[in-house]
Amino acid sequence: MTPRIGWAVQREAEPAVWLAPYRYPDASPQANWLADRYPHIVQITHPPEPDGLPEMGSLPEGLLDPLFEHLHDAYAGLFWAGWGGFLDADLLGAAAVHDTNDWRYCVVSAVRSPGPSAVRERSPNFWWPRDHSWCTATGIDENRTLVASADRDRLRAIHEDPRFNSEVFSR
Repeated sequence: MTPRIGWAVQREAEPAVWLAPYRYPDASPQANWLADRYPHIVQITHPPEPDGLPEMGSLPEGLLDPLFEHLHDAYAGLFWAGWGGFLDADLLGAAAVHDTNDWRYCVVSAVRSPGPSAVRERSPNFWWPRDHSWCTATGIDENRTLVASADRDRLRAIHEDPRFNSEVFSR
């Protein structure tokens, strides 16, 4: 079944400018990532894949739609440019931003009912809604995804969803 959300090339960097002052790709709840903006985090641990290891650097495909049900207002995101051939669609022509380590990220837009030109099988390393009321982060070498927000009810709903193995952190 094709996921209900996908990610298409965004030719402007503007949707990602707000993340520039923050250190990324650090996706650890202990690292104070975006702590000045978001006091609460849900950490979703990726389940083991059939070969025994959890998915690294992306929310597993089977959890994309369940998380999208909670984060249906997704607007934009960032894929680490190093994923290249690991993505199921080409991000050639996407705007780029760089983090403090000079790692390059491709800027993408969320699309509903994605077609073949959209990345559908991986989640961006970072994604958020237009109003920046929440943000997700999956570090490049991490087997967990964080959802950071000030909205406790939204995070509680994610945490209580039995499809996720999750923990809640508050600052």
